[in-house]
Amino acid sequence: MDYCVDQAPATGPTADQFGAANVEAAYCEMVTFTLDESSFITSLLVPRRDGTPRQLNEFSSVKRYMTPTVQKLWDEQVTAALNGDEEALKNVNSVTFYDFEGEGIAVTAEPGLVTNKKAGPASLSSGTGPDGAAQLVMSFAVEADLRITRDGQPTVLHAEKEITYRLVPTGPADLPWLIDGFQGTFKTTFVE
Repeated sequence: MDYCVDQAPATGPTADQFGAANVEAAYCEMVTFTLDESSFITSLLVPRRDGTPRQLNEFSSVKRYMTPTVQKLWDEQVTAALNGDEEALKNVNSVTFYDFEGEGIAVTAEPGLVTNKKAGPASLSSGTGPDGAAQLVMSFAVEADLRITRDGQPTVLHAEKEITYRLVPTGPADLPWLIDGFQGTFKTTFVE
């Protein structure tokens, strides 16, 4: 799905610094990553039924979008989250939700588990990374609906996420922008 169809052309100092077409490409890359390749991965949303714990490698697919420094940080955060660290869990969930269940809530890997995926417009600025490299700082909101059961009844859980990526234009040809930092917040609400 092309999530960038309605994105307004990039303008302003950040677009001038990095090039409007480059900024627009970064938005498309990051929105697609967020909605299709990180936040709503079915294999991570649905908890394991066999009781075995999650493994670090289950969270590795997102690392191809990250700089080596952030890949290392990601592994550390995932490991800490899997060991019960609440702050690390928030950081991991800012990129990818996992084991999306709670008291009375069940998630199954049925077709149409995630629907109505959307992204909002980007807010842009520039920054400097720890190594002194210029970073494109991009923030936007995403949302989606998850078809779940609550107390045995089908319902919809609406998930929203605000995420900021710090990007550097040093990726491979198929992913020209890499994540050099991230932070995000999220919330979920039941659709009545």
